[in-house]
Amino acid sequence: MNTKIIKFDINKNLYNTLIAKQGDTKSRFLLFNLLDGSIPFSLENRSVRVYAVKPDRTEVFNDLIITDAAKGYCILELTTQMLAVAGTVKLELMVIEEDKKLTSSIFYMDVKESINSEKAVVSTNEFGALLTALSSLNEYDNYKREIAAARDGEANLLTKVKKIDEQLDNNAKALKMDIDARALNKDLIVERNRIDNLSKLQEGSTTGDAEMVDARVGILGNVYNNLGDSIRQQINNIMCNNNFSFTKNVTGSGLIEIKKEVYKGQKITITLKGDENVLVSEAPLNIGYYDMDGTRHDNKAIIKDNSSTEFYATENIKGFAIWVPSSSFSSNGNITFTFSYPETLYTEINKNFDELNKQENLINQCFKFESGSNYYFYDNLYDIPVLQIYNIDGSVVCNYKKGEVVYLYLENDGSVNADTTFYFANTYENEDGTTEEIQNAIMLKFNTELKFEFPKNCTKLRWWVSKSNVIKDGTLKLNITSYRRNGFKNYFEETVSNLIGKVHDNSKLTFSILGDSYSAYPKWIEEGYASWFNDNGNTDTNNMTSFTQMWWYLLMQETGYSLLRNESYSGTTISTTGYSGVDSTATSFTTRMKKGIGEERTLEPKPNIIFVLGGQNDSWANSPIGSVKYSGWSTEDLKSTLPSFCYMIEYLKKWNPQARIINIINDGLKSEIITGMIEACNYYNVEYVQLTNITKENGHPNKQGMIDIKNQIIKIL
Repeated sequence: MNTKIIKFDINKNLYNTLIAKQGDTKSRFLLFNLLDGSIPFSLENRSVRVYAVKPDRTEVFNDLIITDAAKGYCILELTTQMLAVAGTVKLELMVIEEDKKLTSSIFYMDVKESINSEKAVVSTNEFGALLTALSSLNEYDNYKREIAAARDGEANLLTKVKKIDEQLDNNAKALKMDIDARALNKDLIVERNRIDNLSKLQEGSTTGDAEMVDARVGILGNVYNNLGDSIRQQINNIMCNNNFSFTKNVTGSGLIEIKKEVYKGQKITITLKGDENVLVSEAPLNIGYYDMDGTRHDNKAIIKDNSSTEFYATENIKGFAIWVPSSSFSSNGNITFTFSYPETLYTEINKNFDELNKQENLINQCFKFESGSNYYFYDNLYDIPVLQIYNIDGSVVCNYKKGEVVYLYLENDGSVNADTTFYFANTYENEDGTTEEIQNAIMLKFNTELKFEFPKNCTKLRWWVSKSNVIKDGTLKLNITSYRRNGFKNYFEETVSNLIGKVHDNSKLTFSILGDSYSAYPKWIEEGYASWFNDNGNTDTNNMTSFTQMWWYLLMQETGYSLLRNESYSGTTISTTGYSGVDSTATSFTTRMKKGIGEERTLEPKPNIIFVLGGQNDSWANSPIGSVKYSGWSTEDLKSTLPSFCYMIEYLKKWNPQARIINIINDGLKSEIITGMIEACNYYNVEYVQLTNITKENGHPNKQGMIDIKNQIIKIL
């Protein structure tokens, strides 16, 4: 048997064409050694599949056998179907890990024609990988038998699980009592009482008190007894059980009300299971909900017996209202609704569990309320070790903002001369993104409180004292107290918002693109639209060969966002003036936006984000630039770039009021266009990314250039 060993860098092209013979069976194998540069590409906990297209356009989708996962070795059998047709076969490998997929570059195999007609095989599609996956469904029967055994004599599995759940609940209560007992030390009592008590209002309370009360209002509008409860209970809500069940005995048609809070933006799965003959098969129940004001919203979804439906909360929900119509009711009995959250939600929560604990610990630190004012203090305490044989040299990373006020106090334990001055060097951020260290920015004496206001954002404090001032070994105490207006309220709101944000699944976010050749690719754009990039590549001018290399595809891979619509057309201008002064109204941005992202798609789903990437052709075609104009546009105005740009941005905001619009400014535009775009973006309060140092070939981004664009967009996201 013939086995060919192939070293294949997963990030590079395989230039050598492989050779095989038509009609060979179970005799030819390719042993791939997958590499990442010169390092073996690990296949631990991964699978490898091949997708191939034969000369007659039939397809093959098969699994490879991993022989050495650590060293990246896997074997591909050249099956009868893969060698059924003589000619060039296109192949690509896919490395799969859970929901992640990495695809190699396309490589080629030359199947030499066989003259032996007895070996002729009818060429068809071959989907071995899919058949393997389907065969695993046979295990379902085994699962059913295992469930029957798991009932352990009970009437049903639910009864058995409830008994186990009772045992676990008792164990959990006992464990909680043990943990609580261990935690009842003096420091913990002091810290929790500090949070719970400092926030309760007394008569004659001040504006500052009111701000503390405001922080007790939960994200759903409900008011907690104190800040401690507000923080802990809302974090506990995020860590809620995966499943919540509600059982109702029904004796006829009517309304079923279920108290179940759901945050805006959350997606849950509702499952309905009724006792036998209670509900009419295939007859739907109507799902509605109550908003936080108690208003009922009916007919938002339907559900049938023994089925599930996904429900997406468009606002904060206090509970559900489910109507059982007479046409759906059959006889008296119980029906059960189960509410469950996506596994991705809980995977993400588990990943961030340590961070959640850190957040609560931060909140439980000492926030001191100054009665009669609306200011809050937050202490940072630092121990500075002193050794007689060394200089005192130390630093701390910080995040103080421009204009923020701190109080510094340095306590001496007698290890340093009492009249010694501590000199601080502060590292500041400049507006251009650079940093600089300012010497002697702060001069601090022992046992004297010093007030200091930061002139710029400060990222590091560093201090230094000569050992000539040291008397003996010891430890100094440095206290830096932040003096922040509205500090605790803002901190609390940001913390809860960030925690909820972390458990939202990015996969539900969508984006659309309004662009030119930098974003266009065949089969991803409207039929008939031109595209500079294509699968055949531009080998003489650019190394791009696949849509998987486009900036927007790389963005999807990294963020989990979905592309809703790509309204990109190669060679088009924002204005209605094209190359050689030709009227380009039909293909201009200001025309296509109406078709793809505007009034012609009023009732269709709207994107969460709209990326605008254009102006390059306006620069190359020497279209009239004009000046920014924010109203009253005429047909003559739209012949120029900047008035058209303003008209376009206002239009996109009007027809996509909930979308986040991000204008991407290419680094190859005329300076007047760049300046005008920035001015207009600031006027319309639209975000923009100004691209820099994009790697290009023939005026267009190559593979590295697409990565450059993706990385610079990611920063603003």
